[in-house]
Amino acid sequence: MSATEPLSDQVRTNLRSLDADPRFSASEHLWLTFYLMGDAGSLWHVADALAAADWSNADDWDAGFLYPKVLIKRTEASVLRAVSEVQALSERHAASIIGIDADTCEEVDRSAFSTLYNA
Repeated sequence: MSATEPLSDQVRTNLRSLDADPRFSASEHLWLTFYLMGDAGSLWHVADALAAADWSNADDWDAGFLYPKVLIKRTEASVLRAVSEVQALSERHAASIIGIDADTCEEVDRSAFSTLYNA
């Protein structure tokens, strides 16, 4: 993975590696965790929209970072759709996606993760 690759290309490449990872291949779903950065005003709008769409962890945006999570099907189409939606929302509100992880569980202390995107 190269940080110079476009976001969607990094996600596609790294998502394929999950098929060979027994931590992920046993489930049809995964949690996507986005690492977003921006000023509090920007992140408030992003957090509000994601919370309205039933995303988890979309309520702690005041320190310049937001780590929302969503449970989705482990398919390229589902992952890229979520990425595209968050990318558009972030661009609209002057926030940045600085990372995306695939997680096996919503709870950080019990989850295995794999990086799908790193800015």
